[in-house]
Amino acid sequence: MTTATHTPGPWHLDEELDPTAADGTTICVMLGGAEIEPAKANARLIVGAPDMLAALQDAVNTCLRCDGKGNAYTMPDETEIGQPPGSSRIDCPNCASWRAAIAKATTP
Repeated sequence: MTTATHTPGPWHLDEELDPTAADGTTICVMLGGAEIEPAKANARLIVGAPDMLAALQDAVNTCLRCDGKGNAYTMPDETEIGQPPGSSRIDCPNCASWRAAIAKATTP
């Protein structure tokens, strides 16, 4: 998994509703003004990003279907028992979208 290079969280909204790191570093400046609801919603989403990324990484690492490895084995009846004969290896259906979201957030 890629090591994070973003400004560490937690982040908060400053008095101008700009996402800001704990050390006071401005993450970004929200355009559109604080009176516009979409700008406020976007700012809240940005502020939550470090926590959401960490939660997603925890979920991927503890996925019960693939044991955090990213791939699973499936049989025609979807019974999973290690790697039984006649099974095929697939991307884990439980966490594939989580892994894609993490990659989107962490791959330059």
